[in-house]
Amino acid sequence: MKRILYLLAFILFFSASNAQSYLAAVKVYYDWGFVDEKGEWFIEPQFEGAKSFIEDIALVKVDGQWHYLNLNKEIISENKPYKVKHHFSEGLARVIENNRWGYIDKTGEYVIPPKFTKALDFKNGLAPVMLKNDWGFINKKGEFVIEPKYSGAKEFVNNIGTVHDGRSWKFINKDKEIFPNDKEYEVLHYFSENLSPIRKDRKWGFIDTTGKIVIEPIFDEATYFTEGLAAAQYKGKWGYILPSGEWYVNPVFDYAKKFQDGMGLVKDGDRYYYINKKNQMIGKESPLELRHYYSNGRARVREDRLWGFVNKEAEVVIPYQFNTVKDFENGLAAVRKDILWGFINPDGELVIDYQFDDFEYFTKVNIK
Repeated sequence: MKRILYLLAFILFFSASNAQSYLAAVKVYYDWGFVDEKGEWFIEPQFEGAKSFIEDIALVKVDGQWHYLNLNKEIISENKPYKVKHHFSEGLARVIENNRWGYIDKTGEYVIPPKFTKALDFKNGLAPVMLKNDWGFINKKGEFVIEPKYSGAKEFVNNIGTVHDGRSWKFINKDKEIFPNDKEYEVLHYFSENLSPIRKDRKWGFIDTTGKIVIEPIFDEATYFTEGLAAAQYKGKWGYILPSGEWYVNPVFDYAKKFQDGMGLVKDGDRYYYINKKNQMIGKESPLELRHYYSNGRARVREDRLWGFVNKEAEVVIPYQFNTVKDFENGLAAVRKDILWGFINPDGELVIDYQFDDFEYFTKVNIK
């Protein structure tokens, strides 16, 4: 019995000590601090500038210089020789010293010394870097796994990177295999949901992560896949296709944008409205001006210079009352009345009172 009670106490303690929360950088008058999702101060305003926590590390500005701040409220870059410019990505951050780029860990110490002419973030375990005039990819030990011989490079997405060979952009995988062959098709975007739009003979199609064309280039234009669908234009009209290339929503619109939060944004004539995944038109007959994406089941709308929010039936559920609003992010939306910002939940309840002169979005953190 005592053992069971001990284990329960341990689990409760462990859960409480690793509670997941949300923090946002906010500005009051001239200073920046951080609040949680209840509006309670995590750090009261004291910084010249601040960017919200990414991977449990925030950017703060002190005496004209940017620094890294951890959740223990320690500045890990204090008295370091490098300059701070970018957020952490996959546990490392790129920093610059004497015009050379290197990478530090979350203790603020170098794990890859500054020796690169340029550097980008780590994605999928690799980072594009330029050594002298050539780009390649390094691992987290700073070792080149793809040698620097390209005129350009972009981060790996879906385990596929992008390089420029001096003539055109190509894809490259972790086995150093490059595709496509010259003139096979044009590389235009990154991979999303394991597919990438490409262009051949002025028509758009899609390839998979092996470089194989899996949706034939028959479209006038296309976007990348989100939520299992991609907007595509065929014979002047837009619709949505599946990864098989079949039409999920037939091309009948003058324009179509990506699906987000289960809703696509389409245009017919001068008006935008929504379409859901049941192929139902939402707001087509509505007098509202519908132009923004959904997030947390809400989309922002404006009437007579005031903003409110509609639900997924295009019904106004948060009345017009705000001078400015932003989209919902992590369950909260920033709203402004007069000159100050506050935050509401999807029910329209004011969760954090109007008190901020500026803000950054709430991001997830793990407070121990």
